[in-house]
Amino acid sequence: METDDNNSDIRHLLLTYWPHIFQSSSNDLLISLISQPGSVNTNWRICLPSTTTSYVLKRLKHEQNPQYELNYLIDFQKYLDTSFQVPQPVPLSSSQAIFIEYNNHFYWLYEHINGIIHKTDFNEKQLLSLATCLSKYHRFLITHDPPLHKTEQSHRRQELLDELVTSVKMITSEKQQQSETLEIDLVEDYIFDCYPQLSKLIKESLRKHQTVTTTNRSYPIHRDIRPGNVVWNDNNNVVGLLDFENVDANVCNTLWSDLAICLLTFCCSDDDQSQSDMIKIQILLDEYLKQVFNGLSIPTSTKHEFINLILDEMILCSIEDYLFLYWQYRNEREKFQGLNEMKLYYKRSIWHYENKSKFY
Repeated sequence: METDDNNSDIRHLLLTYWPHIFQSSSNDLLISLISQPGSVNTNWRICLPSTTTSYVLKRLKHEQNPQYELNYLIDFQKYLDTSFQVPQPVPLSSSQAIFIEYNNHFYWLYEHINGIIHKTDFNEKQLLSLATCLSKYHRFLITHDPPLHKTEQSHRRQELLDELVTSVKMITSEKQQQSETLEIDLVEDYIFDCYPQLSKLIKESLRKHQTVTTTNRSYPIHRDIRPGNVVWNDNNNVVGLLDFENVDANVCNTLWSDLAICLLTFCCSDDDQSQSDMIKIQILLDEYLKQVFNGLSIPTSTKHEFINLILDEMILCSIEDYLFLYWQYRNEREKFQGLNEMKLYYKRSIWHYENKSKFY
């Protein structure tokens, strides 16, 4: 039987592998697809009748073995108190296994985390709660035993530059081979036009990075803490963090990368999403640093060093998102989010570079 988005197929999986949860309600299960269009993985929400309890079934591509992610989530939940949750895999009825492999996909199940997803307009209370959530998460990574960190030098900046250069060379080569009458490709023209500024930003970041004598520790971080992955309660407190699919023991980044993505996506001004709101940045950043450093006061010079590192990350993260969209355009065009999204990430990187002084 081929498993697709058909509810009868999903019902079959639930009753076969998790009958202790679903057998008694097999005829009344409410199954709905909740993945966003273009999502890499597929999620279904399963509601049990006459109860507030529901579950999420996740389907991953075959190359995405979830064993590391699920063990990571179990460890993280043990570290947390009960006021904050991350998805917890539900073991199979027949064993203590926490995922299945079926028809070239992996599946796992967790109890739905009840709450609200907010997209924009985050107030001070929400930002303070987000800072608490992020600091708890990062303290889990910092204090984990055995250690999760790596200390080798990152090649990320050079890889970004190489990707940008390769893209421009490919576009140039294709243009030379094409007829002049061929329709203009607006996306590739935009990549070509943005190249001088973006290459300048990456090269400057690379030069600074090469002069640093100390190596920052890197961790298997979330890498996608955006509004759509944070769950809130009615009192504007964070109660859950979702989608840890990027965590990978072999792909580590600094904690500043997580923080940079939060600042870019939770602290953008209402009138122009490419610009950060300095007041919101200050609220989130101050509370995060205070909690990560256990309330110790941070010297101004040290704080400025942190801000420089975080600013650099904000610029690099924006360029990464920009280049990912171009990769998507070339390789998965049906999922491409559009030229306007590329323009947003480009403007973000340029704005944060040109307005560094506003962050101090």
